[in-house]
Amino acid sequence: MQLCNFAMVPTIKPITEHMEMDMAKTVWVLGANGRLGRAVALAFAAAGWRVRAPWRHGAVAQAPALPGVQWLAPGAALQAALDEGADAVVHAMNPARYTASAWRAEAPALLHQAITTALALRAVLLFPGNVYNFGEGMPAVLDAHTPQRPSTPLGQVRVALEQQLAQAVATQGLRAVIVRAGDFFGAGQGTWLDLVIARKLCQGVMTWPGLLDVPHAWAYLPDLAQAFVRVAAAPAPAPGQLPCLAFAGHTTTGHDWQTVLAEWAQEQGWPRAGALRVQSLP
Repeated sequence: MQLCNFAMVPTIKPITEHMEMDMAKTVWVLGANGRLGRAVALAFAAAGWRVRAPWRHGAVAQAPALPGVQWLAPGAALQAALDEGADAVVHAMNPARYTASAWRAEAPALLHQAITTALALRAVLLFPGNVYNFGEGMPAVLDAHTPQRPSTPLGQVRVALEQQLAQAVATQGLRAVIVRAGDFFGAGQGTWLDLVIARKLCQGVMTWPGLLDVPHAWAYLPDLAQAFVRVAAAPAPAPGQLPCLAFAGHTTTGHDWQTVLAEWAQEQGWPRAGALRVQSLP
């Protein structure tokens, strides 16, 4: 499937030196220790934003060192940051396990926490959406009017989360934007690419979870993180509106990945990479 840019995208202004030299804005990244959260936090910091990141996993000293990111532990520092307010909040928290049962049990509470934080900070909430919402019957190109008909439990949870977000926008005065993207790759480990597809690349094997000729939407995380910064820098949505912006990313097939990964493996000098075999996912 392919994500096409929605109508609001042309209103997003690119990051410029002038914008970076303006009075620094503040963003909270919830889940900055995760793959998406880290990429987004680093992108905001590089663009000159003040980046705050709550830390609830023990002493703040145990938090990873991310340039330009201020970790906040529960207590006076966290309360002072709340009183200061913010311009944007990025919801990058996920349940610990990637199962339908874990998402049903934990994801609504995590989103509630993000909504509560954004309201307390008087900030715009940026929510990462994906394509699970549309189900196996989705058309080749997705846009703002594509019906959401999930065909998997995780897709149903995703639809429910966006409904929860829309309810907060309609009844609580929340300002929010959905940024929809395909499967992540890049910016560290823990994605389909390194855990499954390229795991046996040094052995001359690519594992592909599907048919090789089916187009699939992908999002390179450093690029997606820049998109979050651009959305946060744009004018806030009107009250009661919930814009949904599509990050087009890369639409590729298994054959495309096979070609690219074979070339990359050869560059690494792996002897079996010349004839990259394709193994199906059990």
